[in-house]
Amino acid sequence: MKKYFKPAVFSIVLSVAITIAHAQQQDNVTNNRNTPQWVSDKGYWVIESNIKTPKSAIVYFYNNDNQLVYKEAIVGVKLNTRRAKTKIKLTKAMENAVWAYNQKQPLKDKEQVVAFLFR
Repeated sequence: MKKYFKPAVFSIVLSVAITIAHAQQQDNVTNNRNTPQWVSDKGYWVIESNIKTPKSAIVYFYNNDNQLVYKEAIVGVKLNTRRAKTKIKLTKAMENAVWAYNQKQPLKDKEQVVAFLFR
């Protein structure tokens, strides 16, 4: 019994170590795959709207430092934020606004970056 004890303990420890290493690799791979396409590393956007007026909204774009980069009022378009296509368009507009802000060329409220994307 004693001569089988050391190899058994060694094989159990080795199998646990391999399982943990494999599980960590799988976790890193699935985290990269589960990131939605509309998530950006440059900033984020927020929509302010009202139930009584669904075809008007204000879209705010922020950079990663939580600074307001651009703000635009949208009138005449209902933004369906459940659609992936809408989220992707908003993310593209946000990335353009953050890029312009970083280049010291802030966009004016009347340039209608977001409204252009939804025509």
